[in-house]
Amino acid sequence: MTAQYESERVSFSSDILEFLSHRRASTHAAFFIGYLKPGMTLLDAGCGPGSITVDLAKIVAPGRVIGIDIDPKHIELAQKKIAEAKVPNVVCQVGDINALDFSDESFDAAFSHGVIEYLSDPVHVFKELYRVLKKGGVLGVRHADWGGFLLAARSDYVRKGFSLFTQMMEENGGDPYFGRKQASYTRKAGFTNMTVSASYDCWTSTPENARRNLDFMAGYCQSPEFRDPVVEHGLSSQEDLDKIIAAFQEWRNDPDAFAAEAWAEAVAWKE
Repeated sequence: MTAQYESERVSFSSDILEFLSHRRASTHAAFFIGYLKPGMTLLDAGCGPGSITVDLAKIVAPGRVIGIDIDPKHIELAQKKIAEAKVPNVVCQVGDINALDFSDESFDAAFSHGVIEYLSDPVHVFKELYRVLKKGGVLGVRHADWGGFLLAARSDYVRKGFSLFTQMMEENGGDPYFGRKQASYTRKAGFTNMTVSASYDCWTSTPENARRNLDFMAGYCQSPEFRDPVVEHGLSSQEDLDKIIAAFQEWRNDPDAFAAEAWAEAVAWKE
């Protein structure tokens, strides 16, 4: 998804945070959880609202888990999630993935999902993750690649809506095709032992899921954090945005609607 930027700060809207809060380790970290063991210390770098972080903490308990995010609003939501889940071995705190405030070789495992693709120097970020891992430590990363996005929509305006997301990502310095480059960046940071994979998140897996996700898309296209910069950058007119919103609202009731997002995954070890 797209984001607002202030230098290297990735600050998602409340609608996107609600969208992200439905993510779980069983779906978004499935490629990684088989490498985790009870007692491991783990860093979740870019934890957002904490839904995946809490799940990872349950897997490595009694090992300690620390989630970091640069936005205090994200951390506030993550702390509420921790309190609701009553998981004692996890904390979430404000932190910068570009400059991790941890000593060398602090963690047995590190995880990052859907964050590094928005940042200007991914190799540096991977070097930071390499630094804080212990020798033999394991890294799990998963990032999107919009070049693999699957879409079945009757309206050209639905397709234009998704295209605007990738254009805005590029305007803000992100890389919509980061997923296919992820393994290369990870190796450049010093990781040599690596397993890679790929998977899809289906936005329309059930009618209920389709309506929720497409309602989100319609709502987000109306939000000032998306609408204003899209118009200011000349990527779309307000008239076309209105048509895009209407197309998403209509598409949510189409039984043939299909959308699936491609993700690249890597598990790497510090030797």
